[in-house]
Amino acid sequence: FKKTQRPAHILNPHHLEGDMMCALLNSISDTTKECDSDDSSGMKGSPAEELRATEDVELEEAIRRSLEEM
Repeated sequence: FKKTQRPAHILNPHHLEGDMMCALLNSISDTTKECDSDDSSGMKGSPAEELRATEDVELEEAIRRSLEEM
């Protein structure tokens, strides 16, 4: 949470509302993207890394959809 300047809270996932869960996922996503961009230094990632990133995005979308259905 330090890199995004968002406040850090200890969150119980069983009591989170959809917006809080999405904010948490976005924060995690922002942090991992910054770490990936630091590591790659402008170079294109390998196909395995691109597949992992695609799977991460799909997982986030699935979680958002399931929270909206609740």
